[in-house]
Amino acid sequence: MKSSIDTTGYSALVNLQLEVGDESFDLAQVGPNDIVFAEPTTLSPCEAQVVMQVDGNERRWHVELPNGASPNFQKTQINQVQSRTLGVSQ
Repeated sequence: MKSSIDTTGYSALVNLQLEVGDESFDLAQVGPNDIVFAEPTTLSPCEAQVVMQVDGNERRWHVELPNGASPNFQKTQINQVQSRTLGVSQ
C-alpha cells in the first residue's frame, strides 16, 4: 500500500513580543491567560502590549501583568485590557 505524503511543507514565520514602555521582550508562548518569556524576566506589575506577527501580519492587544513577571515561574499571568491608550505621558 502506497501512502501519500505532502512534501510541500509550510511553516509560518511567527514573532511574539511583549512591549512595556520603551522595552520589548521576546515571548516563547502566548495563551489567553498567560505568557511565557523566551528568557527569564523580572517585571513589576504593569500594563503592556502583546505583539504577534504571523507571516508579516501583525496583531496587537493590551494586557496587564497583575503580578509582574519573575524568572522563578515559567508562566506569567496576564489579563486582557479593553482597548485604550496605555499610560503614556504627553
